[in-house]
Amino acid sequence: MVRYQPPASRGGDSWATSPLKNFSRTGARFLSDYEFKIGEWMLLQMLLPISKEPVWVKAQVIWMKPGPMGMVDVGVAFGLSEPAAQQSIDQAVTFLQRR
Repeated sequence: MVRYQPPASRGGDSWATSPLKNFSRTGARFLSDYEFKIGEWMLLQMLLPISKEPVWVKAQVIWMKPGPMGMVDVGVAFGLSEPAAQQSIDQAVTFLQRR
């Protein structure tokens, strides 16, 4: 799962939750009820396999396309993140590759 602030509520208390479709060491893909602008930056909170806590990462929208049931499929690239966050992402990717 991934949590993020919808575009209309940036800086507010409103957060949305969406399924995390896939992720790699450098980016992720998720479904959203909200459209974003290409190039827009957002803060994501991702629940990853083997991570004890949610991982916070800054990400930039690199593509969007229509998804199922009126949703949009969003692709993001991770920006420079805290070393601990990148380590959690790397460990989760390695874990999934071994399965």
